[in-house]
Amino acid sequence: MPEPSSAIALVHAGAPRWMLASICGAAYLLFAQTFMIAPLISRRPRPSVAPAWSAIASRYATVLPFACARRTYAYVFLNAILQAGVFTWLGFYLHQQFGLSETGIGLVLLGYGIPGLLFGPVIGKLADRYGRASISPAGAALTGVCALALWLLPPLLSVQIVIILLSLGFDRTDPQLAAIATDLRGSKGQAVALMAFSLFTGFGLGSLLFQAALILGFSAAFDLFGATALVTAGVAVALFRHECPNMLQSLPHPR
Repeated sequence: MPEPSSAIALVHAGAPRWMLASICGAAYLLFAQTFMIAPLISRRPRPSVAPAWSAIASRYATVLPFACARRTYAYVFLNAILQAGVFTWLGFYLHQQFGLSETGIGLVLLGYGIPGLLFGPVIGKLADRYGRASISPAGAALTGVCALALWLLPPLLSVQIVIILLSLGFDRTDPQLAAIATDLRGSKGQAVALMAFSLFTGFGLGSLLFQAALILGFSAAFDLFGATALVTAGVAVALFRHECPNMLQSLPHPR
């Protein structure tokens, strides 16, 4: 079974007992929550007939004709490539540069989740107040600065700080782009589906592109991705300069 195998792997990796207890506790809470939510889901009305594939495909035509939608998805795709390219290979980077074990790598990468937990609501309020035209480009620029900082091969403590800031860059771009996607005209379901497709396809491609760049070494790969992220930030300023809170929701829907 996968659970015992995962636990044994963590024990062999030298994971502390408090980490194992936390993982088991979180798994039990998730399991209990599933049983609490399941009855509520089963009570919701369901369509008697599933929509035809042609109807599902036609709904994409209500989203993609708009230039705002196409540039949003293109930017989501490019931003995912840059973020995933840097983050995906950080584990290998930490092992190669500092000789960290699996547990050490995991503890260092835990910092990637801190900004979203602490500053997510603040970033959302700033976007609602001032619009996303400045928030998203700033996040892309921060991603570029972090990649260039790793290009300098800093000490481990500095790398931990850079990882936290890299997460902050992602939190200032992806949630704002998701909000723009949900405001787009057309079918909301298809708009969100295209957002997810662009995001995760970009994640996979970004990892592969960074791997290809590693032929030149980590420094050159970080340099390439960092410079591209800075250029992307400049492009974002032009793409989203007219974007403001709830702007798209005020536009009439096509008939």
